[in-house]
Amino acid sequence: MELAAPRTVQKSEMLGTQHIAIREDLWPVVVYTISDNSTDDEWIAMFTHYTACYRRAVRFCPITDATPVTKVISASTRHMIAKLAKEHETQSKRWILESTVVVRNGVIRGAMTAINWLAPPAYPIAFVATLPEAFAHAVASLERDGRDVPAAVRRLAVPPR
Repeated sequence: MELAAPRTVQKSEMLGTQHIAIREDLWPVVVYTISDNSTDDEWIAMFTHYTACYRRAVRFCPITDATPVTKVISASTRHMIAKLAKEHETQSKRWILESTVVVRNGVIRGAMTAINWLAPPAYPIAFVATLPEAFAHAVASLERDGRDVPAAVRRLAVPPR
């Protein structure tokens, strides 16, 4: 059975109520841009999107761009995200090469680290300060896995420090 080609998502196209953007045009890298206003329903929809990625049966590198985030996610939302991550553990372990989270703010980075303490991921995860660093992690992961790296992803990457 042949899988459909990844859908190209314009950077301005958003998921849900416009608080989580998904960029798929760099497949096998997927960029999720979250905001302060991301709702629980949008987080659930984001994890549903992960399920669609797993169905492609191709290992990939998600990048969560949290640079627009300026405040800590509520405890109840962090708990829900941890629960969703745990539910996805078997599939994520199989299909995610490495996840990278872009967080500039140290307090927010700490909150995201806490999510990982509640539900440690079954795959490698890195926290970085910039998107170019995140793309560099994706390039390195894809290369270690013997995968082709799209030229557009290489252009967005800088060597990790």
